[in-house]
Amino acid sequence: YAMSIDKVYTIDNGVLSEYNTTNSPLSPNTVSGLGIDGNDNLWISTGDFTLPNVVQTVTPDGTWTTYTAADHPVIDRLGRDFHFDEEGNVWVVNNPIGALKFDGTVWTNPILDNRDEITNLSVHSIKSDKEGKMYFAHEYGITTLLDGEWENFINEEVITNNSQDTSIDFD
Repeated sequence: YAMSIDKVYTIDNGVLSEYNTTNSPLSPNTVSGLGIDGNDNLWISTGDFTLPNVVQTVTPDGTWTTYTAADHPVIDRLGRDFHFDEEGNVWVVNNPIGALKFDGTVWTNPILDNRDEITNLSVHSIKSDKEGKMYFAHEYGITTLLDGEWENFINEEVITNNSQDTSIDFD
């Protein structure tokens, strides 16, 4: 899968095709992120400043599901990064305010919901390690979550208007 501003390209056995607003239910927003979960479902985030932000899934058999802020108010400004944890939750960057978690039924923003315990809200990347500990990279460092406990693993001094993009990965 590859994303473009207004479409998602697929390459299957060397054959190029695409999802766009003419041939699929793809949201007319700007495509901002993609992810593939353990069941081969494609997850798409779309958003811009004029249209409501949307998360969509496409199953391998072509069934589309759309999640909007009208039904799930925490879906607002979505980023590019999807992460699928070992418990079956879907995570997506909600830039600039935290990260969204979908447990199969409800969308929440655990970082925003725990604002008193977490210094930085502008998440750029989400990953989890083998033990299930979540890591959220933001412009000031890394915040972790394990068994409901938050910890600022790396937390550099906050610099006003810092827009540094960050990411995290494991070897």
